[in-house]
Amino acid sequence: MAVEGQSRLRATPAGERSTGMSSSGRAPIFILSCYRTGSTLMRYIFDTHPDVYSPPEVSLGDAAAQLAHLEAGLIGFKLDPARLDQLPAESVAGIRAVLGGRMDAATARHGKRLWCEKSPSNLASLGLLRLVFPEARFVCLYRHAFDVVQSLLRGMMYRLPELQPYLITHKVHQVSAALDYWNGRTLAQMALEAKAPDRCVRVRYEDLVANPEESVRRVFSSLGLSWNEALLKAVFTTPHDQGMQDHLIVLTRSVHGESVGGGHDLPLDGVPPEVLSATRQILEALGYPERPQPACRPTPVDTPGTPSRTPHWLFETHLTERMRTEPASVKAIRSSYRFEILGDGGGTWVVDPQQRKVLTGQAPASCKIEISAADLFAVASGRLHPFKANEQGRLQFHGNINVYEIDALMQLLRLSSP
Repeated sequence: MAVEGQSRLRATPAGERSTGMSSSGRAPIFILSCYRTGSTLMRYIFDTHPDVYSPPEVSLGDAAAQLAHLEAGLIGFKLDPARLDQLPAESVAGIRAVLGGRMDAATARHGKRLWCEKSPSNLASLGLLRLVFPEARFVCLYRHAFDVVQSLLRGMMYRLPELQPYLITHKVHQVSAALDYWNGRTLAQMALEAKAPDRCVRVRYEDLVANPEESVRRVFSSLGLSWNEALLKAVFTTPHDQGMQDHLIVLTRSVHGESVGGGHDLPLDGVPPEVLSATRQILEALGYPERPQPACRPTPVDTPGTPSRTPHWLFETHLTERMRTEPASVKAIRSSYRFEILGDGGGTWVVDPQQRKVLTGQAPASCKIEISAADLFAVASGRLHPFKANEQGRLQFHGNINVYEIDALMQLLRLSSP
């Protein structure tokens, strides 16, 4: 089934099947990474390929572990995670039939022939996944440890079951726990690369966002996938299944490096010397500096204060017209939003898409957004990601914020090039 954004992407005919890919989809691809490393972006890229179906996080490794436990119990076999190779062949085949069958069926429904799974939790069950899917290929995705930790510190540490043992070990010292987690998971990826170099391809997040075409072309070539220069342009216009993933992806419009270097000033006080020493050794082995370089902040392309581009014009002329011409975005927004704009040309506007109204002043609203006039225009012109602005303290949300509504609201505010 063709979807918007894929019309120029040619699917590989059956006679051109890539080496190692079976017609039943038994040669899958796994994206291996820690959390907060860019696996959702990489999954979107793979899912845009006309031959590859890549769902959101389905935690195939966890499912395999549960099925292994079930299979072992049913035949009276004592399962030793360190000796998975002793699991009877019929049990392995049963696990593969269940998981592979479900993934193959979903792949066929999407008109694809190969599937790619991106769940970061798969690293915890890597040995079992290799046993169940011996033909699998692996994309080993890395990101600087300090950037991963900084991102984890923004609210995810206590929500990820995988990090709980590390928090307990380090007595809730979050930086130590997150670095220890990164060390262990990264070493597991590097060990796999050493054991099965012909089945692995390495990519660093920093290289991916700095030069996406070169990075993706190299990864696809290693996996025997065709390349089309239109693919990267279609990544954020192609529909993708929603589910467990980085929620910020729905607000992303291009591959960018705004998140690179966020951990450049990560505080290391209290981190055990052995943990930090291990981190530094791994960073060096991966070709990273000890601390990442901070990314430059984007500058607005529209200057508020000119007669045609002021907050007053943006809300009362531009947005009013956009609400009339963009009914799909309007329909997606159920809440009202009060914008408090700081700086030159600032003021207060309440946007109520359901009523197709923009009001001036302190009218009641479900949510409030505080931002400077300059950053407002940077967001509207697509140069500044609203949630990145929030992380940097340049935009404040108040109230019950719905990420999908924010996405639709940003679509309504979107400016064309001046």
